Amino acid sequence: MYKTLTGRVDSIVNNVEAYAIPDMGFNQAISIRERLDQLGIKVFDLNNKILRDLYNKLAGWKEENENKINLLGAIKLLIVKKTSGLDPNLAAVERYKVEYATASELEIYFIEAGIEIDFQSLHESFKDKINYDYWTATLDSSLLQIITGVSLTNMLNMKIADIGAGSGNLIKTLINLGIKKENITAVDISPTSSNTTRGLGVESLTGRLQDIQLSGVDLVFLSYFIDRDLNQEETFNESLKALNEEGIIVLEGLLPALPVDPSGISYAELGLVTKGKSVEEDLELIIDRYFELAKNQGIQIVATKVFSSLRLVYSRDGFELLPSYFLVIKRLQNES
Repeated sequence: MYKTLTGRVDSIVNNVEAYAIPDMGFNQAISIRERLDQLGIKVFDLNNKILRDLYNKLAGWKEENENKINLLGAIKLLIVKKTSGLDPNLAAVERYKVEYATASELEIYFIEAGIEIDFQSLHESFKDKINYDYWTATLDSSLLQIITGVSLTNMLNMKIADIGAGSGNLIKTLINLGIKKENITAVDISPTSSNTTRGLGVESLTGRLQDIQLSGVDLVFLSYFIDRDLNQEETFNESLKALNEEGIIVLEGLLPALPVDPSGISYAELGLVTKGKSVEEDLELIIDRYFELAKNQGIQIVATKVFSSLRLVYSRDGFELLPSYFLVIKRLQNES
């Protein structure tokens, strides 16, 4: 089943330090790494210093936001009520409305849904701001350069797009590293997210990648939404179309990926690329599809590396430490 990957992945620079993930409930990472090694893909793990930083961040967020936790269950119920019975694409839009809602907007949603909560506590806990935050490896400047394979000096001259920009954390990181705002584009299906990133001074587009049709991009980030993407193949196809020659795609995802709605109904019948059974199978399926799409477009690509990582998230789902995988794909120069 996995033979198609052999020989299609570049060798990895040997001086990249690799560290084992401590026992955090992700023991399967060892077997995944061994299996991917057999396929010719090298998987690198985050170093221990970064993991300690994650724990410190998690402790700080919990201390600052402990009074919000009791409201999260009610918010989950609200999401289920607002999305129940809807077409999957409409359900996704409604879900993000709730996840990015301010306290005032949430109050209206709760009243409309007939869910009784302590509104004073709601406003004290969430106030009128988006309550979403996360940390991931690309927010660290040294790891960002290792994952992308691009030095900061070269990155300064690149056109960069963050697809699934969310709360804009990656955009902020890029700006702080000296990337010109006019070289950055943020894309998200949530208007609230677009308003947030627009406030950072970058081009912000609302919609799915296939509706926007980007082009002339040197570095595309597909930021941790594959498990919620109902149009995976179109997303992959459009990300390739967006690339300049020698452009790079960094797909960060929660794998294995089988999109489900808040009530637990899966969208497998929609013909997704991923099957949600194992990390290595989903990675192979993603890479295979990228190669097929590139061939159809008449371009050449190579899958360069996979990084095994962790993502710390504070959201309407509470505090979560989630597995995260970075797949890096590079478009080659056209043959003359």
